[in-house]
Amino acid sequence: MPVRVSTVGIDLPDDFPHQPYEAIHARVHAAAHHPDQVFHYGGAWNAVVYRFLSCAEADVTFTQSVRTVGTSPGQPARFRQEEVLLNFFVNGLSEIESFFYGLYWIGSMAEPAHFPILPDNQLRNIKTDKTMMLFGNGPHAALFAAAFARLRTPSTPGNWVNTLEYDEWKDIRNILAHRASYGRVMRATTGGGPQPADEWRVRGISLNDQVTQTRRAWLAATMKALLKSGEAYAVATL
Repeated sequence: MPVRVSTVGIDLPDDFPHQPYEAIHARVHAAAHHPDQVFHYGGAWNAVVYRFLSCAEADVTFTQSVRTVGTSPGQPARFRQEEVLLNFFVNGLSEIESFFYGLYWIGSMAEPAHFPILPDNQLRNIKTDKTMMLFGNGPHAALFAAAFARLRTPSTPGNWVNTLEYDEWKDIRNILAHRASYGRVMRATTGGGPQPADEWRVRGISLNDQVTQTRRAWLAATMKALLKSGEAYAVATL
């Protein structure tokens, strides 16, 4: 059942973790803050909603298309599938990046010495990995440990590696958004037997109606963990 999100007044699918999202916003709204903090946080918090909805709609469209025309349709159905795959992975990763951009500005309200207000020409320095490191090494690191583990796992002291799911999402987004739209390997059997899945030549992913569904489930679970950690941080510091 859709849930209404108050910040933008729009309905989202019920796998969007709206409760911690709304709780953070209410806490931030009641806190004292600088106009620049409000501006950047507000933009990020809007994006968290919009990117999730775009990703969810792309998931629905791709899944329905595969179930209707298969994984090797002719044009223009093939173009439509490629279009929604691009939308899915770009918006899904942007969902995570927007959260961390907003989290930086929440940190700026709570701990301005550690999260300074940056001029416009330095905003590009607010990146997911850097923000994660600031919180992961800060006095409230324990609040984020489980959520961050869905994205990054420690290797050697002071170093981190992407989880398999997060690494895949980043790699696919970079391929589609910055490099190429690769083709597909079509497979068929002769003489009966099970039909092997076609393959997307982007990390060799098997194409079926679960491609976006399973990854959307991971994204929703990850965002729930991140937002619940963000809520705990806001309650503790604002």
